[in-house]
Amino acid sequence: MFLDAGLADVELEVIQPSYREGPGKRIASVTMEHIREAVVGAGLASDEEISGVVAEINSFADDPQTILSLPRIFQVWGKKPD
Repeated sequence: MFLDAGLADVELEVIQPSYREGPGKRIASVTMEHIREAVVGAGLASDEEISGVVAEINSFADDPQTILSLPRIFQVWGKKPD
C-alpha cells in the first residue's frame, strides 16, 4: 500500500507496551473511569456496573503476577522520491 503511494525507503516499527508494575498497570482502570459517563449515558452499563469493572481491573493490577499490555502501536514512515 505504501509503495503504491509512491514512497521510498519505507520503514516500520511495532511496539506493544506492557507493564508488570507501576502506573502503567492502571491504564485500563483510568480509561474506564474516563469513559464512565459516556458508557452510562449510552445505556451500555450502569454506574454500579462500571464501579464493579473498575474494582476488578484494579484487583488484577494489584496482583504482582499479572501483566497488562496496551494495543500494538504501528509507526510507519517513508520519503517522497526526489
